[in-house]
Amino acid sequence: MRRGLIIVALAAVLAACGNGETSGGSNAFEPVGAPLTERAASVKDMAGYDGSVVADEGRKIIETASIDLEVADPEASSATVHLLATQYGGYVSAEQTYRELADGPAFSTLQVRVAADQLEAFIEALKTEALDVRSLSTSSQDISEEYGDLEAQLKNLTAYEEELRLLLADVRERPDAKPDDLLNVFESIRQVRGEIEQLQGRQRLYDSQVALATVSVNLTPSESLEPIAKEGWSVGTIFRNALRGLVAGLQWLASAVIWLGVFLLPILLLILIPVAIVFWIVKRRRGVKAD
Repeated sequence: MRRGLIIVALAAVLAACGNGETSGGSNAFEPVGAPLTERAASVKDMAGYDGSVVADEGRKIIETASIDLEVADPEASSATVHLLATQYGGYVSAEQTYRELADGPAFSTLQVRVAADQLEAFIEALKTEALDVRSLSTSSQDISEEYGDLEAQLKNLTAYEEELRLLLADVRERPDAKPDDLLNVFESIRQVRGEIEQLQGRQRLYDSQVALATVSVNLTPSESLEPIAKEGWSVGTIFRNALRGLVAGLQWLASAVIWLGVFLLPILLLILIPVAIVFWIVKRRRGVKAD
């Protein structure tokens, strides 16, 4: 009886100690955490993917922006944009300059690639160089899932290519191997290598788009600095418009004369000749009766 009471008391003490460790210490979680860690590692190995793309700090985001700036001199501001692009880890990938009038101000459009983490700073630097910001838009495209699928495909195809190369070595060692056997393996390796290179090209494109944001910069000259003669009065313009009006009037008069001679005159002749004949006949009969 006493032995049973002692066993019960020891069990109660051990239970109390176990509860204290679970509530106050970190060791109580270790037996539970270890299997979960092993399971996560096994799942990662089975999937062949380390989860870096899914993590927030490793997401693949393509940043793009478009900004329209009003500047005093677009050509000078274009040179400034080149300098800012270099300063913020990028470059100008395309540029176009045009004029609406031969003697009018220039307009510039540039496509700039800058470091993605410097996009906001680059836009703020552009604003400080402008008289006004006409419009600004930004967008982000999350390609993490597409990038993860691409990595998985590359891993699978690379493993397949290695297996094919091992198979090729095995076929070469066979004494009864036929040339067609080697050619078939070679063709499979060539096809897999082509698919791998295509996927690697897409991966490099994604990496470039993620690393460097794309910014479309439009440089518009300030309306207050445009030449007054563009909208004002001009002697040359008035003279040219008057000359065009004179030529148009003479052309209309010549067209009317041509229509009168070619179209209306024959019709009038066809109408007047029968009338004149009838009038002559009636007059002649009246003269005969009078006699």
